[in-house]
Amino acid sequence: MHLLSWEVLDGREDKLKIRLERDANVVNYAILSHRWGNPEDEVSFEDMLNGRQEGKKGCCKQAQKDGLRYVWIDTCCINKASSAELSEAITSMFTYYERSNVCYVFMDDVLIDSTAKENLYSSSFSRSAWFTRGWTLQELIAPLRVKFFDSSWSFLGLKTDELLCPVIESITGIDSTVLNIPATARLVSISKKMSWAARRKTTRIEDVAYSLMGIFGVYMSPLYGEGHHAFIRLQEAIMRTSNDHTIFAWISPPIVPLTPGLELVSTMLALSPDQFEYSAAFRSIPHDEHNKVFTASGNKLDYAITNAGLAIRLPLLEIPEFEGLYAAFLACTEGEDRIPSAILLRTTTETPAGYFWRTNCNEGPIERSKRRWFSTSGREAIDSIDLYVIPRFSSVSGDNIEPPWIRVDTAKTQCEDAVKTSSRTKKNSLAIDTAVLNSLGHAPDPYFRELAFLRQAHQMISTNQADQLVNMIKTRQRFPKTLPSPRNRTFCGRDGVLQELRDAFFPSERNPKSQSGGLTGYTISGMGGIGKTQVALEFAHYCIENHLFNAVIWIDATTSTSIHAGFQRAASELKLTEQGSPPDTIVREVLRWLSDFDQHSNILSSSSTPSAKWLLVFDNADDTSLLPDFLPSTGPGCVLVTSRDPNAWFEFRFENISLDPFTIEESSELFRRLTRKDWDFASLSERFGGLPLAISRAASLIIMKGFSVTEYLRMWDESDKEIQSQGYSSRARIDSSGIIWSTTLRQLSPSSRALLQVISFLDPKFIQDSILIPLRTAMLEEYPQNKSDLFESRSDLLQYALIRRSSEYDGVQVHRLVQRVVIERMNAEEYQKALSTAVTLVSSAWIDANSTELPDPKILEGLLPHVFKLAESVTEEDGLHTRTNLLKLLSDAEE
Repeated sequence: MHLLSWEVLDGREDKLKIRLERDANVVNYAILSHRWGNPEDEVSFEDMLNGRQEGKKGCCKQAQKDGLRYVWIDTCCINKASSAELSEAITSMFTYYERSNVCYVFMDDVLIDSTAKENLYSSSFSRSAWFTRGWTLQELIAPLRVKFFDSSWSFLGLKTDELLCPVIESITGIDSTVLNIPATARLVSISKKMSWAARRKTTRIEDVAYSLMGIFGVYMSPLYGEGHHAFIRLQEAIMRTSNDHTIFAWISPPIVPLTPGLELVSTMLALSPDQFEYSAAFRSIPHDEHNKVFTASGNKLDYAITNAGLAIRLPLLEIPEFEGLYAAFLACTEGEDRIPSAILLRTTTETPAGYFWRTNCNEGPIERSKRRWFSTSGREAIDSIDLYVIPRFSSVSGDNIEPPWIRVDTAKTQCEDAVKTSSRTKKNSLAIDTAVLNSLGHAPDPYFRELAFLRQAHQMISTNQADQLVNMIKTRQRFPKTLPSPRNRTFCGRDGVLQELRDAFFPSERNPKSQSGGLTGYTISGMGGIGKTQVALEFAHYCIENHLFNAVIWIDATTSTSIHAGFQRAASELKLTEQGSPPDTIVREVLRWLSDFDQHSNILSSSSTPSAKWLLVFDNADDTSLLPDFLPSTGPGCVLVTSRDPNAWFEFRFENISLDPFTIEESSELFRRLTRKDWDFASLSERFGGLPLAISRAASLIIMKGFSVTEYLRMWDESDKEIQSQGYSSRARIDSSGIIWSTTLRQLSPSSRALLQVISFLDPKFIQDSILIPLRTAMLEEYPQNKSDLFESRSDLLQYALIRRSSEYDGVQVHRLVQRVVIERMNAEEYQKALSTAVTLVSSAWIDANSTELPDPKILEGLLPHVFKLAESVTEEDGLHTRTNLLKLLSDAEE
């Protein structure tokens, strides 16, 4: 055991010299508990050998105050270059902390004013990441004395303090008795100790198990690379030293990936401590007491893992209303009356006698709410048998995996509230009432799809159909990309934002931000025109070009209609549904595909973690209430949301990036990139408020008209005076952008301006060229009169960057901010005529689409977003003709 020692230099107690003492045989020492940061920021064993130890003076100074000359710190007192020494340290870690005189908990994310400690313990202290890490659990439990310090090394209190102890108990779920007397942890049930570790994270997957060895008093050699199998080994080691049945009292379905080998683990075992999150209340029933409840053939103390699964003896009750379903009674309980808890086991006609799968894992041990499972006399019908609880995928059964089964309608079982007589019992009734049966609806194994594929693969290989199997996998692994537009080659800036997204979605040893392997979510928030969509688009294209994602699905989240349209495009790309499928079916199938993504290659590969990921982007999600039904709950992917709502992150419990306006330097760089002129744009950039959208419009005007910076500033001043004199709504002047629009709009021809006014009432994401074709009636006077005029006006708007061509090249797109400003700058007469024209154009397009015997559903679906967008704009004040046309449109759309 290597330790740090210190000595005072020059007689000054505030000046310490620290050195590493190797193989020290010391009884009295302090020990540090902290949250690891980036490896390059930590003082390592090699740093100590080379005399670089400044970063550990805070801990040594505290030890000096406590009269201790030696300190142990995991980052720099373990020679990780030696596998033998690292293995010894991991298996002995609990002992190191247990034998220490005092443990210092350094909370680098907590800073508490000493005058406000009592009020802040429930805020910054309770939110500290220290409470979420795996290794810190044993570092809290093992030492008798634990002192907490904030980031300035200010003392916060002992874990046993009257004020602090209840707070820690509330945060961690660890009983105050255990916090005060660590030895009492040995008396706590296995399920409760596992619940303490639920939802804690570690940098390495295996450390989830290794960090619990000391708490359970077991030892096993660390094998980094085994992944989630480490937790299986931990449970096997625990079972060799304990007969506590609460090890089987897990409730939640597993969330870890079903990596190769886990399908061969008995369904009796959990795959992660997270499955014990709600199992703290279970406690063991003594063997003799458990046997008194049943007949003399009660359970036995011994159970073990075999090549056929878990071998165990349990009382077994057949539930006749469900074919092949049994209740097996564990020697543990959650209720106060000590009625044994039951788990559900399943067998089939293809399964040999005595072999079962554990089923309905989402319900865990089934309690009876203080009502017995059986009457006193009825328990004679419950025999204890030797049984095997087999793995998810088992060769002992012709089915290989537990087959799906349909929930029985309990109303047809003719159960009374009290008892139901079973034809298989001897003569006594069993108290299985309707309330219990209602809770037995089947919940399929969360890995059923992977297992079904594995069974199919097994059958195809055994029948020499390996080539067909390869083709099937390739078909399943079609990776779609549904981006709205090509990469913006003039994109610049936002390097820090893009790097933060890369670090979050692709954690590495250098940036270990996310270790769960599940969904990762981020929101990008900011005002309109700040560039949220462009950042998301740049990130998506970057990831595709660098093969960081295998699938990217882009959803316009402006409205419920646009969200469904985005899912429709994704389903079409993936060939998941047939044309005309109901919207709910389409959404469900896409979400299922995301959840099952890459399941086949994961289960057949040797990798311990899924390598493939998808990115799901929800753009313009300003109304966050629309999203919950469209967010996947599982799957190896990332979700990115852009929204003007600064609190959108809270709605989804995501991390958030708030976009700031460009600096003058960044604005000038964007000007130079857009105009391709190496001018000094600083004076112009000062006036734009850092809005990239406004800068792009101004750059287009500079190019089109050949303005210099001075000439543009002169026009700016003239437009500013015009806006003030005409009294336009202040809403049109978003960070000075009203002047920008005024400057640009003044350059448009009347027909181009009219076209833009009509476009401003349509759905901005995709406006089909066919909709805008001029008609003879009900036209805005300045609107283009023919196709030639239309193309010229459209070209005008494209050149000024007020609209852009869609990636599909048969329509255009416009930014919502442009629409908003154009609408706000129209007078009442212009507003009415432009809106009426937009309604007429869409109505005409709808009629044309329905004029054939077999209307093209794709054309009609493309018109729907415009119908709903127009419905948001029309009011009672609009003309009768306009309202009538729109009502007819809405009626047809609903059909």
